[in-house]
This record gives sequence, structure tokens and C-alpha cells, in this order.
Amino acid sequence: EHMMEVSTETKKEQKKDDDEALLEFLDKRMKTLERDAMTPSTSHMEQPADDLGMTREEFKIFLSHEEVKQKLKDLDACLAEHEADEFWDCLDRNGDGRLTHDELKKGILRLRGELQPKDMLRIRYAAERVVRRLRGGQGEVATQRKLEEINSNLSNVEARLQNMHGQLQGFMAFVRDRDSVRSRTSVFAQRKCADVC
Repeated sequence: EHMMEVSTETKKEQKKDDDEALLEFLDKRMKTLERDAMTPSTSHMEQPADDLGMTREEFKIFLSHEEVKQKLKDLDACLAEHEADEFWDCLDRNGDGRLTHDELKKGILRLRGELQPKDMLRIRYAAERVVRRLRGGQGEVATQRKLEEINSNLSNVEARLQNMHGQLQGFMAFVRDRDSVRSRTSVFAQRKCADVC
């Protein structure tokens, strides 16, 4: 029982340290990475970059920074390239086509939390929005893109499986050859022993 209390306490301390490190990253380093991702025309405007926000393309550049990839990986939220647009749509809360530091920070903080009822409502709303788009005929291109993406991923998986199959066959041939050599060596040693004895 005492060990469980110590373990729970250790986990709480680790979470607190992780939270502090994440907040420090979000409040300091992330702002610099955001500015680095912004195009010169955007980052030199009179309005502060934090207020102006990033465009969708600048956001993709931001996501390509190794530090950002590592932070997302630490949060178990690695994003494939095609998922950046979906993540953008979730983060751009006001739909103005720009992602402010505050919107980005809140979105990243939500990634590490438990699923809340309000998150379920957002998911439901997003699903309803998709259904409306599909009914309006706007979804055919997106559906076709997703199907092409799935086919591409399946082709990659198939190629990897074929590669693994070839490696496995090579390994099995190696084992057979090794066993064959051992068997011949054993027979040779037995004959030599019989001749000597």
C-alpha cells in the first residue's frame, strides 16, 4: 500500500514537471518558432505576430520544426502531413483563416487532457458538418483524395510486407544452410573419431 502511495506521488510530481516544461515551451520557445514560420511579409507588419497569427501554410512550416514534432510526439499526438489540415481546422476556432498563438496554445494543451463532454459535442458537430458537405456534393473530391491516400498507404504496407517476406526467406535459407553445415561437420567428426578410436 505504501509503495502505491509513493508511486502515485512520483507520478504526480512527474506530471507537474512535465506540465511546467510544456507551459514553458508554449509560452517562450513556441512563440519564436511561430515567428520563424511566418513569411517576412506577415512577420514584419505593424500588428504583433502573436495577434496576427499564422496562415495555414505557415502552420505547416511550424509543424515541420523538429522541436515541435518532438513536443507533439511527447504528447502522443504525432501528425501525418495530411492531418495538419484537420488539426488546423480544429485549432482555428474563429474560422478567420489565421491561427493565433493563443488558439495554438489552447489546442496543444487540449491534446494532453482527457476527453471532456464538450469535446464530444465538438466531434459530433464536426461529423454533422461532414455529413452536410457530403450531401451538398462537396465531399466527392475529399472522399476521392482519402481513397487515394488509403490506396497509397496500402501499397506501402504491401511493399513492406513483401520486403519482410524476402528477408524472412533469406533468414530461413541461412538457418537451413547453417544446420546443413553443422550436420555435415558432425558426420565428419563422427567418422574421424571412429577412424582414430
